[in-house]
Amino acid sequence: MVVRPVARALLAAPFVYDGLDAARHPGEHAPVARPALDLVTGLARRAPLTPVELQRAVRAHGALTALAGLALASGKAPRTSALALALLTVPLAVARQPFGKHADGDTATNRLRPFLQTLALVGATALESADTQGRPSVAWRVRNAREERRARRER
Repeated sequence: MVVRPVARALLAAPFVYDGLDAARHPGEHAPVARPALDLVTGLARRAPLTPVELQRAVRAHGALTALAGLALASGKAPRTSALALALLTVPLAVARQPFGKHADGDTATNRLRPFLQTLALVGATALESADTQGRPSVAWRVRNAREERRARRER
C-alpha cells in the first residue's frame, strides 16, 4: 500500500526540518527552550543550564529529532521512531504553550497556533507508534501463544 510510506514521509518532514535547524542553529532555538528546561531543572532541584549547556541540549534534541524523523520517513522501525518523536515533541509543547506570561512578549493568541500544531504532531506520532499495519502486535502474539500452550496442556 502506497499510503503509509507517503504519510510517514509527510509526517516526518517537519521533524527533520526543525531538528536539523535546531542542530545547526541552536542559538535561535535556545530562547524558546529556556523556560521548559528551567522548569525541568527546577523540578530536579538543579541549577539552571548555562548558555553553553542550553545550546548543547538544544543541539542534541534537534539531532535526535532529525534522526528519528529520518527513521520514520524511511520506514526503519516506524513504531519506535514515531514513539521517540512523540516523546521528543512533548518538551516543545511545554515550551510553546500559550498560557501565562512569556519573556518574548508574545500574546497567547500568537502562540496558540504553533502550540496546537505541536499537539497535533504529538497525536499523529502517538497514533503512528500504535499502528501495527494490520498485523498483530508482539504483545498480542506472545499472549496468544501462551493461551494456546495453556489450552494444549489442559487437553
